[in-house]
Amino acid sequence: MTQEKPSNKLKKLRLYVIAIVLIGIILFAAIFFFGSQKKSSIEPTNTPTRITLYEGEINATAYGFGTSPHELTCPGPRLNLTQDESYTVTVYNVGTKPHNWVIVGAQWTPTVTNGALPPLMPISTEFVQFNAQIGSETAPIQPGSSGTVTFTITSDDVNQYPSLTYVYCSQYPQDANGYNMWGPMEVYSA
Repeated sequence: MTQEKPSNKLKKLRLYVIAIVLIGIILFAAIFFFGSQKKSSIEPTNTPTRITLYEGEINATAYGFGTSPHELTCPGPRLNLTQDESYTVTVYNVGTKPHNWVIVGAQWTPTVTNGALPPLMPISTEFVQFNAQIGSETAPIQPGSSGTVTFTITSDDVNQYPSLTYVYCSQYPQDANGYNMWGPMEVYSA
């Protein structure tokens, strides 16, 4: 009878050791899993959305923008942007004249042609919105070159002028004055 008791104690000791080892493995796995989750949440999650546009002359009397170098239009393609998101816009000048790219405020023009809706036109090409500008009147994007800008449209930006609509355009004097080189934009709330 005395020999059975040590064997029961030995069995219990083995069970305790196995239980402690299993608990240790579970704790190690939990620490590893939650530790790796914490690291990944520190990494930036708001990477900018990339937009690529091309600009240049459509023909001798019209300039425009497009999503490919061979399909330039005026107005250019519509940009749908969302508040509180970051955007990186790259513009390639595929034309033979200098241009630039900027977001400005816009309004509907009062003239209706042949029953069509009046076009959206820049109010002024001087007031840059959201710090979204590539090149300028004095330092444009030269033919064969490109430029890039990254910006975020905050709700504070939009709430400053709640009824304002936006367009992107070229401020370069020939584009703003004679050829009206622009494209429509919508800014949606997040």
